[in-house]
Amino acid sequence: MIVLFDSELHSQAAVAFKRDAYVCSFGDATEFGTEEDHLAWLTRRANEYPNGFLILLDNSKKPVGQIESYIKKDASGERFGT
Repeated sequence: MIVLFDSELHSQAAVAFKRDAYVCSFGDATEFGTEEDHLAWLTRRANEYPNGFLILLDNSKKPVGQIESYIKKDASGERFGT
């Protein structure tokens, strides 16, 4: 099942998933920063793009993954999705 990110329900899982993504991408979580900074960023972005931050749940409704999608601008100012 896929649900919209809810900071009340999914904050711990979202932080753990993002930290793991840093380890997988960069070899460690040194650049991850603090949990508070990540949650502030995530909450701000989820408010901007409410349909872009999703949590994947297993059959017992336990979070098992997340999807982040939002709009960025390139050097010329053109908008594109990530």
